[in-house]
Amino acid sequence: MSDVLDIAAEAVLASLLKDFTQQMLGSHELDKGYAGPLISTIEQEILASGGFAKVDFDLALKQLEERKYVGTGPWKAYENDPYSSVVFIGGYSVREYVYLTEQGYRRAKPAPSSRDSGPSQTSVHISGGTFNQSQIGIGNDVNQHLSVDVSNDDAVVNHLLDLLKRSGQPVDEAARSDITEMVSRANTGDLVTVKPLFQRFFGTAVDGVKQVAWNVIAAIITKQIGMS
Repeated sequence: MSDVLDIAAEAVLASLLKDFTQQMLGSHELDKGYAGPLISTIEQEILASGGFAKVDFDLALKQLEERKYVGTGPWKAYENDPYSSVVFIGGYSVREYVYLTEQGYRRAKPAPSSRDSGPSQTSVHISGGTFNQSQIGIGNDVNQHLSVDVSNDDAVVNHLLDLLKRSGQPVDEAARSDITEMVSRANTGDLVTVKPLFQRFFGTAVDGVKQVAWNVIAAIITKQIGMS
């Protein structure tokens, strides 16, 4: 495969890895499959960079499927003609969405040595589940240009504790200690141990609080795995 197609394939894997992380999924989904982003959405994202043609994307996705790095869905059973003596058993992918397999996850996840070990500052602007808009409303409060420096652990912990307060949950030294531990684990990219801690504090929070809090954690994890 040409360098252009290889790069396109890597870009697809990187996008799927980011989506997988933000969905808070685990190894079970890699093994059994899950509803990933629409193929059309990934295609638009790749083509928007201006470096690839549609045929590049199509061939890159085809190679990823052949190598079992990705799967597509949903799966649909063959519809047999009740008056025909020929019966088709099984089904086929409708090819609406694409998802990572375990092999694809291993291929997409950068090696530790490829991560930037030097100091850096990454601020994310959060609004209603995205990082790019200008405001966020939680309850009756609207904050303009809310930002979090995800390289500053103290700032992240304080923002998460503030979100807990907004959701009406008590905030004490025990909560601060546990939230600090969650942020510390997120800094290692360890989604497996972060997820239960997150669910413990934000699992029952209102949707606005839960989404914003998870976007902060996801920003930390994706930074650690080289996606931001």
